[in-house]
Amino acid sequence: MKYISFIQYPDKKIRRFPVGNELEYFFDISSSELSKIKEVRVGVRGYISLTDDKDNELLGHRLFGGIDSLWLELVESVEKLMHDGFGATIVQNCGLIMETYSKTLVKFYITSEEGAYKKPCRILSQKDFIDTILDGAKQFFCRLKEHLKTNQYDEDLLKIDELLRKAENFQPIDPYFHYPNETTRVNTFLFQHNEDWREMFEKERAYLMKLITETDYEIQHVGSTAINTLSARPVIDILIGTKSKWSTEMIVNDIHRDYFYQETSFPVNACKKGTPPDCQYNIYVTEKNSPFWNSVITFRDKLLTDEDLAKEYDELKRKASACGDLQDYENQKSAFIERNDPLKLA
Repeated sequence: MKYISFIQYPDKKIRRFPVGNELEYFFDISSSELSKIKEVRVGVRGYISLTDDKDNELLGHRLFGGIDSLWLELVESVEKLMHDGFGATIVQNCGLIMETYSKTLVKFYITSEEGAYKKPCRILSQKDFIDTILDGAKQFFCRLKEHLKTNQYDEDLLKIDELLRKAENFQPIDPYFHYPNETTRVNTFLFQHNEDWREMFEKERAYLMKLITETDYEIQHVGSTAINTLSARPVIDILIGTKSKWSTEMIVNDIHRDYFYQETSFPVNACKKGTPPDCQYNIYVTEKNSPFWNSVITFRDKLLTDEDLAKEYDELKRKASACGDLQDYENQKSAFIERNDPLKLA
């Protein structure tokens, strides 16, 4: 893998990126042209060229802007990747996502905030990817520190050095997302219940808890994957209960970099996580004991304790999904739940 930090000449002003004419406006930070930078007040403008071993572009001028901030966002995401197998951030209305895709591979992609694909790439080595990002960030900040004779970047460099030491003993991480075995597929949408779904919930619950700065909240596993007698789509529904509207807003702000915003007809804040265009987690945030919270929890608990209701619901789900029409499937689920719950919840 290769990286180059390109810095904008301070005397060259541009509104749009000059595609095809980059060298007139940008220089490699490792060159002597860095002497043209006399000071840094509000950041360094430029872009990162990041390519894999086959010269496929991972990053380029699309994220032209504050290059110092971009390197720090990448370092923070790599730290999450090293620990959890997944790291994400939002830069200039784009999501930068990195996830362990196999025991050796990393999948890296750029998306819109809504989660649509823009740039998927597979990197053959998790460790090479991690080392490249950390080395690139260190080179960038070391060059600025030495040239400007400043201690402005000391704290950032300390963090990068710490991660580089950890990377020396890094062991590859299993894939972050788990996909059901095809032998358990019921039809186009549904799979038989999978015990991995409980583990996936617990893992994501731990991930959320590291992001959330509030102290009084509750995280519940809801939806069909929480019921071991139901077939389900392999999407884990997670409900976060808060103490107040203000607390809800704080939690949504805490997690918005790692999850895509999701429109919903429910009276809640909703987001999703997964490999676009699919998702493997739906996250709903609402106040504890709100009508939505009470209805979802009550319906889940009914299914857990009422075998006849669970059997009837599973039969409906299998029949409704057999035709392969997702919207019709969702509509039939909604009608069933409405008959068994005061709110129209799908």
